[in-house]
This record gives sequence, structure tokens and C-alpha cells, in this order.
Amino acid sequence: MHGKISQGMKWNYYPPCPRPDLVLGITPHSDGSGLTVLLQDDETVGLQICKDDAWIPVQTHPGALVINIRDMLEVMSNGRYKSVEHRAVTNIERDRISIAMFYNPVRDTEVGPDPELIDELHPCQYRRLIRAEYIRHFFSDKLDGKNKIEFAKIKS
Repeated sequence: MHGKISQGMKWNYYPPCPRPDLVLGITPHSDGSGLTVLLQDDETVGLQICKDDAWIPVQTHPGALVINIRDMLEVMSNGRYKSVEHRAVTNIERDRISIAMFYNPVRDTEVGPDPELIDELHPCQYRRLIRAEYIRHFFSDKLDGKNKIEFAKIKS
């Protein structure tokens, strides 16, 4: 990838929920761009990641930042770094705030695996694409796990 980087920010507020077993704050998904830096609420766990088909809470640490690899970094690393499927859950007693900073290639940037990461042992797994093309696909339907990354994979 050669080009400029864009940056965005999102604040999320999750009020207390009397039935957190019935409500998700954000449905399971992987993020569609480069990298996310997340500042979680210091007192209320709400972020969960999926590992081996189980949801694992990401424990909070005062002042710590969570770094989340996103789909475009998975593509650029030819799958060596995997984007993380995650979700946000609500809490019965406490509200929660999170602040996410997103770092992305600009919309017209061509993104693809770094040629230095492709060899006989590591064949190319992802096609080259324009980030805007991936964004259109990403937002074309509801968030549903890591299924969006399939759009960039080379079919075998």
C-alpha cells in the first residue's frame, strides 16, 4: 500500500440494560479497514473477542489502549495478521463509554498483500483492491462475523 492514511473517531455509549442477555451493544463483526486504537471504560467490561468459537471478555486496565487489527491489515499482511471478530455487550448495572480511533488507507488507495510476504510457502491469499470497493461491500449488508473478508480472498 502506498498512499495517505485517513483517521476517524467514534464514541460509543452503552446505557445500563435490564436484560443484557437479550441485547448486544454491537453485533459480532471484524472491522473493515486498517487499525483501531480503543480506549475502554476503566470499570465496565463490554468488549468481547471470538477465539475458538467462544466469546472472551477483554478485561479493562485503567488507561490502557486496545489495538485491534482490521481486515485491510489482514489483506496487506497476506493473512499473517488476522482481523479480530469482536462484539460489544451491555451491562445490567452500569453504563459504559468507549472511544475508538480508526486508521485507514484513504478511499482511493489500492490495497493488497505485500509482495515480500508472498513466496512458495506463503502463496497469495488476497487479491488487490481499491479500499473504496471494499468499503462499499462492507456496508452493503449487516455485520455478521468475519464474512466480509471473504470478498478480498482469492478463491481456490
